[in-house]
Amino acid sequence: VSTQSTGKFKKPNKIFFFLAKPKMHKFTFRDTTMSFYKDGSATGPPDFVQDLKDCQIVPEVDIRKGKYILHIKPPGDKKYQVLFADKEEFCQWTAACRLASKGKPISDSTYESEIEMVRSMANMQEHSQTLKLNRHKRAPVNHDEIKTEDLVSARVSRKYRPEQLANLIMDAHNMLPRREFTATELRLNYILKWERLMDFGMTYFIVKFDKSKKEELLSVGRTSMSRIDLSPPHDILKTWHWTSVQGWHVNWEVEKLTFEVDSDSFTFSCNSAYIKVVHEYIGGYIFLTIRKESDTELDKEMFYKLTGGWQ
Repeated sequence: VSTQSTGKFKKPNKIFFFLAKPKMHKFTFRDTTMSFYKDGSATGPPDFVQDLKDCQIVPEVDIRKGKYILHIKPPGDKKYQVLFADKEEFCQWTAACRLASKGKPISDSTYESEIEMVRSMANMQEHSQTLKLNRHKRAPVNHDEIKTEDLVSARVSRKYRPEQLANLIMDAHNMLPRREFTATELRLNYILKWERLMDFGMTYFIVKFDKSKKEELLSVGRTSMSRIDLSPPHDILKTWHWTSVQGWHVNWEVEKLTFEVDSDSFTFSCNSAYIKVVHEYIGGYIFLTIRKESDTELDKEMFYKLTGGWQ
């Protein structure tokens, strides 16, 4: 990936962010930091600098406007956007930013696979939007022939009318290649699509941090855990990647968990589950983080050491 590019950029800290017009900037990438320059030569001091570590990276494709948008949300209330006109450049920069959010440079061995995941996501969004734009050209869907209750949850069914659900299901069906699939292939395709969802694998707990006056959400996932405001729109306040967690322990008497990150310690109690459950999730994900792909055998002793300790 090129370490510098030019595109439109919307700065954070705007009172009416959605009304702000994006302006052309030149931006550069170094390690885990992006620098934005109003000067096209990028020789003077940058107009804005953002360390991407622990930022939330959300890609978006809008084929109506021919735009590829990269949403970058640092912990707290700030947010900004980078707009690309070129799809491949968008995929490369999104992959680089995703790695940087985990504290990894673009020289990391997973960079190419990250690009492929972003490219697949972009293709899927483009195809989905194209189907919706051309929906009027196909034959009307008879929603009586599609038993939507067999395909979606009751929670989703309450949000849409039967005919809306039928159209959405047909859109998803038309995104599949025109060939016969085995049951195993369909299940694998479902799992792959599921894994590419933004909230895939996230488990949420209601917690209360020490020195905090209100309850918050703690999301625990494959690569990190995040502290989230419990009130809508549920802003991410802080993200900690497992690679930066230096240690943790549980005070079983008062049922509080303490973890250390970069010389800081954080303590919280869990109000939606027994603290043992949170401890097992953290230990399990850290075990997966330190486990090498070449390991064919499960190190049971290490697994029980990281997830046990309450007995």
